[in-house]
Order: sequence, then structure tokens, then C-alpha cells
Amino acid sequence: MDLSKLIDKLGRLGFSVYEAKAYLSLLKNSPATGYEIAKGSGIPPSKIYEVVSKLLARSVVSPLSGKPVKYIPQNIKVFLKNQKNDFNDTLDFLDKNLPSLGDSVADYLWNVHDYADFMKRAQNLISAAEKEIILLGWDSELELIMDYLKKRNVKKLAIIQFGAMQLSVKGAIYNHGIERILETEKGGRMFSIVTDRSNLLQGVIDGEKDTVRGVYTSHHSLVEMAIDYMTHEIYTTKMYDKFAEEMDKKFGGKDLKKLRNIWKP
Repeated sequence: MDLSKLIDKLGRLGFSVYEAKAYLSLLKNSPATGYEIAKGSGIPPSKIYEVVSKLLARSVVSPLSGKPVKYIPQNIKVFLKNQKNDFNDTLDFLDKNLPSLGDSVADYLWNVHDYADFMKRAQNLISAAEKEIILLGWDSELELIMDYLKKRNVKKLAIIQFGAMQLSVKGAIYNHGIERILETEKGGRMFSIVTDRSNLLQGVIDGEKDTVRGVYTSHHSLVEMAIDYMTHEIYTTKMYDKFAEEMDKKFGGKDLKKLRNIWKP
């Protein structure tokens, strides 16, 4: 196990590096004196009793009677349960009280260029959605969010799919069918998701470099524009499913190039 990752994760729970090292050292070797903890963790001996005092205050370690005093760590299952409860209590408090301060950043727009960050934001939006999700994407991106879509809490889901992957989720799925043409025209794979008609993540993904020309926003006008765009894509897809032969003849084949040429009536 990579101890640096454990130390980093404990740090996100409010542990200092020394506190995390001391607790991990005790899990490997306990009971232990302060000197033994310092030796096993690499913490300077001059700092160890300050560190242990902070862990005692958090009930993460307990002392044993005797001289010299030895310490044992809190049971791992108890530790994790307590941390989870504390974390959930904090989130519940913030959820109830932060909205009373208003949202002064709703109209801002964040640029997103890193692919991993972009997809993580998509996953987080799906997990936080409460009412509805509408999204548009290529199979390569849909695959990365499929588990989140399966676990979603919303009843309304609409997906505009560019690709042929089997989507094993409940919802309205529309296969667009001209992904190669659009990828060439747009210079990458489009991705757009709106949750609860209030959050938008949208971008064009460069398939070769895994970079994104993307944005995230809660700006009402931009969110509504994205909804309108995806809604009209669905309208077109549904019409093509019903009248494919006629539309192919009328608009220049399966890529509907005459329909998509907005500069000519």
C-alpha cells in the first residue's frame, strides 16, 4: 500500500501529515510509546508528544496505564464510521445553511481543459442530480459515466448517443448516427450535460490529445440554450427515425448535408 496516498486521504479529513503518520504507525505496531511512534513514523522526537496530544483530543488514539505510557490506535472500523458520520454531519449542516447566504457565483463560467477533470465533473453532476438529466455524448465518454447513470436518483433521463454501444440504463435514448461527420466538423467529440435544468457542463474533446475545450456554468441563459440545443437534436432524431427514406431523398443522403447547410434555404 502506498502510504503517501493514505496520508493524503487522511489529510483531507483534517489530519496533519504528522498526525496521519503517527496513526498509521500505530496501526502497524501497537501498543507503542511516544518514542516508538516517532521512530516508526519518522516524526521528529521533539514533535511526537504534541502530535499524540492532538490525536488523543480527537479520540483517535488511547493511552494504556503504565510507565512509560503506551498508546493504541482507535479500531479501524470505529475510526472509519466516526469519520463518515462527522463528514456527513458537516455536509448536512452546510447543505442546510449555505443556501441562506445566496449564490453569488451562479452566473460565472469556468473553463475546463483537462479531460480527467472534465469527466469527473460530469460524474459529480450525475451523482448530485435530483430531478432530471439530459446529455449528449460519444460512446467513449458515455462509458466513463455509465456506472453513475445506473446509480442516479432521478427518474427523467434523456441521452443523445453518438455510437453503437449498448446503454444498459433506463431512460430515453436517441442514437444520432452521424458521429464521424460531426466529429470532423467540430474538431472533436461533443459532450453536453444539463442536470435539474440548472447546471451545464459542455465541451469538445480532442480525441488525440485528450484535452477539452469545455465550460461549466449555472448561468440560466446558457443552461436554457443547451437544453434547447439538445431538445432540437432529439426532435431531429425522432423525425429521422420515422421518415428516414423521405429525408434521405430530400436532404442529400444519410448525412442530411442539405438540411445541415444553414446558409442555403
